[in-house]
Amino acid sequence: MITHNRIDMQLVARVETPTTANGKATAAWVVDLTERGGRDAANIVLSCPALAQPVTLAVVGSDTRDGEKVAVAGASVVTKANEETEVRLRIPLDCPRFVTLQVTAGGTAPSGAVTAQLAVLV
Repeated sequence: MITHNRIDMQLVARVETPTTANGKATAAWVVDLTERGGRDAANIVLSCPALAQPVTLAVVGSDTRDGEKVAVAGASVVTKANEETEVRLRIPLDCPRFVTLQVTAGGTAPSGAVTAQLAVLV
């Protein structure tokens, strides 16, 4: 099995987590996978430092850079309270070309904001 660990700065999207209950934040930076379904054998890594309250990290994307973002099936994770999170996922075959990270807070507001990130490892 090939393990991919290279991270290019152009393949990372970062976003501050929301500090309000049910708040939602989407990274301004969009990662271009160059084709629908992503790069061959590439991985997505979702990571978030520890927070007192869990949040949902989700990959959202579109087939155009400025298009309406929709959730990428199977590419989300709910963090656990007071634990760092890092999850590595294969890029789904039906993944849109342009992806970014969306963070959604739960029903209780997180105690503070941290920087979550989506990275594509090739």
